[in-house]
Amino acid sequence: KTPFSPAISKFWLHIIQNSSAYPAINLLVLHNFRSKFRNFVTKEGFELTSIPMKIFFGLLIIGFSFLITWKAEWILQNFGGNAWAEAKLGSSGGSRLFYKLIGVVGIFLGLLVMTGLIQDIIFSFMRTFFHVSV
Repeated sequence: KTPFSPAISKFWLHIIQNSSAYPAINLLVLHNFRSKFRNFVTKEGFELTSIPMKIFFGLLIIGFSFLITWKAEWILQNFGGNAWAEAKLGSSGGSRLFYKLIGVVGIFLGLLVMTGLIQDIIFSFMRTFFHVSV
């Protein structure tokens, strides 16, 4: 039984049945991709990183995000404004607010990486979007 939704299974079946119509596609490469994708989505064969590495990468993301939040004016002067942010978030300070929001979201993601919760969130989204039952 495949863990994918019927639409994805139908797509793979179509590719395999009509392999002569797709000469550029190597079926072995497709099969390897499919099995690696399934392993990633179902957490089989996905090796967890060590706790010190999670803490290191979490602190790295938090530090970088803090710099984005702290130096929003410098980023605005050197990289310019964001037209969407100016239109939607305010008249003159929209880009500054946008850069600060990116920094705050980055700090939150860094905390999730440090605590190991980001993996569970990613897997729950993958299960939801690809209808995988583990």
